[in-house]
Amino acid sequence: MEIQSTTRSPEPVRVPRRFFKRFTWKQWALLLIVGIVTAVLLRPLWQNPERGVSQLFPTDQTYHYESLRALGYATTGGADVNEILHAIGEIEAGDPESWYVGWSALADRKMAEADRYQHDQIGQGNALLSAANYYRTAEFMLYANDSRKLETYRQSIAAFYRGLDALHVPYERMEIPYAGNDLDGLYFPGDSAQHGDTLILMINGYDSIKEETYFTLGQEALARGFSFMSYDGPGQGSAIREHGIPFTPNWGDVNRAVVDAVTAVHPEIKEIILVGFSMGSILATKAAAADARISMLVQYNIMYDFSLTARESMPASFAERVFTDEPRPAWVSQMLGYSMRFSSEQDWAIRHGSWVMGIDDYAEVLNQYRFYEISQDAPEVTAPVLLLAGENDHFVNETLITTTEDSFKQAASITSITYDAQSGADEHCQVGAMNLWTADFFEWVYANLN
Repeated sequence: MEIQSTTRSPEPVRVPRRFFKRFTWKQWALLLIVGIVTAVLLRPLWQNPERGVSQLFPTDQTYHYESLRALGYATTGGADVNEILHAIGEIEAGDPESWYVGWSALADRKMAEADRYQHDQIGQGNALLSAANYYRTAEFMLYANDSRKLETYRQSIAAFYRGLDALHVPYERMEIPYAGNDLDGLYFPGDSAQHGDTLILMINGYDSIKEETYFTLGQEALARGFSFMSYDGPGQGSAIREHGIPFTPNWGDVNRAVVDAVTAVHPEIKEIILVGFSMGSILATKAAAADARISMLVQYNIMYDFSLTARESMPASFAERVFTDEPRPAWVSQMLGYSMRFSSEQDWAIRHGSWVMGIDDYAEVLNQYRFYEISQDAPEVTAPVLLLAGENDHFVNETLITTTEDSFKQAASITSITYDAQSGADEHCQVGAMNLWTADFFEWVYANLN
């Protein structure tokens, strides 16, 4: 038997090449691009897309609201949008000093712009009016004992009237005798060929000044040919800042003096439409109840009882200690002072009230709020009434709309408009939606003109 042996040379072991060595750098670049595009396209599967926010200060309602208030005047010549957005980006919520620095710097910037416009009077006037609005906003958060408060207010006033002059807007500054003092009024004549014999008279609120109402309603009234007027009553604007006259709930007497003064100078006025701005809605209701010369009444935005917001935010037992005519323990005001440290809204509102009402005791400031209500006045109003409200008003509970409507028992008619969030007019006094609310206002006015 023959045995054959076969010897074979072993085949070389094939070592697989690494996968990545098969690609050139150009191929790698293409893969990288495809990967990035794929990641971007698939991102919504694991992450919610970014959305914008409607709150200018998401954690501080007061700073959001007051910023939106200033921003809203972009439609009436008192602001420009993006310069405000940049300015508030440097402001720290709840910090009055940061607020003042941010807004006053923006106002100074607009004043410098106005000085640069030596030939374009419209550009100069617009810059000055914006500066006036920004100085007003800067002054807003300063405490009354801060010397910059009066100085900044005066800067606002000076810029405002320079702006009107540059734009050739006719106006009259009036001195109105009242209780041994003079109140300051601002009158804009309308077009006699249109509605110049109808006066839209606007009453400020807890914190506004008469010059602000030019942006709020005055410019729109003049564009439609109406005469327009506002004034600083006790506790407001120049009355408290320049003359030290504190608030009074007796607004029937205040407004009667104003109507007497303006009709004496302008006997052509045949109708007076009275508009209350925020707390001014309570004051306007008191005035309309006491004066048959008021032909229409508008609550912009509704107000029924000024004490309700503060009262409803407190435990009932504590509210009983605050809202009373009885002597109260010292710890009540001390507790209020302590709680003010944790709320910029409460801190500002009570400190401001102490100043404009001339009362040092914080609890008594809130107690005085309860005299600013319309339960006895609204039933006496016989003119047509327009009530405006926003569903997200942080001062006024929406349930008060029905209460307010029911209180006007003798009104010739009652029209209520409640704005939802999508309209943009859902906040207090419809800030940020000036075109919408003024269009609704004038539609109602035209329907009720005699």
